[in-house]
Amino acid sequence: MAMLMALRAKIDGTNATLASMVMDYIYFYGDFQQGPRANQSDPAYGLIGWWAGGCDVFYGDDNARVLLATMAASSALGSDRWDESLLKGILGNFRTTGQLGFRQGRINQPDLEAAGWPAYFNAQNSYADTASPQPHYQAYLWACYLWAYRQTGFQPFYDRALSGISGTMSVYPAWRWTEYLTEELGRMLLPLAWLLRLNDTPLHRGWLNTVVADLLQHQQPSGAIQDWLGTPGTCDTCPDTSNADHGPHEAPPNVQNGDTSSDMLYSLNFLLFRLHEANAATAHPAPSHAEDVLPASLGRTLATPAAPPTLLAP
Repeated sequence: MAMLMALRAKIDGTNATLASMVMDYIYFYGDFQQGPRANQSDPAYGLIGWWAGGCDVFYGDDNARVLLATMAASSALGSDRWDESLLKGILGNFRTTGQLGFRQGRINQPDLEAAGWPAYFNAQNSYADTASPQPHYQAYLWACYLWAYRQTGFQPFYDRALSGISGTMSVYPAWRWTEYLTEELGRMLLPLAWLLRLNDTPLHRGWLNTVVADLLQHQQPSGAIQDWLGTPGTCDTCPDTSNADHGPHEAPPNVQNGDTSSDMLYSLNFLLFRLHEANAATAHPAPSHAEDVLPASLGRTLATPAAPPTLLAP
């Protein structure tokens, strides 16, 4: 929300104060980066808590989304007020990322305090806590490390991000997937685009072009990108297998490839800015066209204040 309000402020001058208040709450007044996370001697220093009732849980992708939004909001507001908090957040995640560039998807503070951050930083396990790469939890952090490298020139940021990206793309498409394989590809767009900006090589350009092409072959005339599933049994939130199984937990709405569905919560809504970055990095007409037509599809899913009663009608 802070990013959204900050971007709105850049357009018409409204909501700048609200955006700043939200950012202050996250970093200064709420518990998210306070308590042990504000103690330089604590292994969790700099990390950002998952939610108000679970600040001792650190998901890498959730931390990264906060950090990415902070970058955008700070730029839009023209403020350096949260720069130190942003850097602490990046470093807190970086020092819990192993030597091959992978970080456990979820780290609990008691486990981190028991083992100490060097145990995570020096780990050499291939994909952290999964048997195969899972960009859902990793990709945004790689983007943050590449951004930090661009700002600071600190080589380990680049090296570990590149190591994780290389290890992931070397076995593509044999990835672990969360809700959809679509989602995993979509998340990889951002670090691949930013890697290309930093180091434009045929290999890096080929990685990005491959992921873009595989995503866009599922784009429909409406602009939406149809979600599809990966290899059965290699998922976290797998499709329901029966009517009785439907409802009590998270699951993709499609149960098999070919079902016409697009997820507006985890998948399609995040794709727009990733396609924008892919377009900016490659100047290729494919992501440019996809970026042009996707907003119309997203817009058609939004309800106006007068619309919800019709959504509930039988």
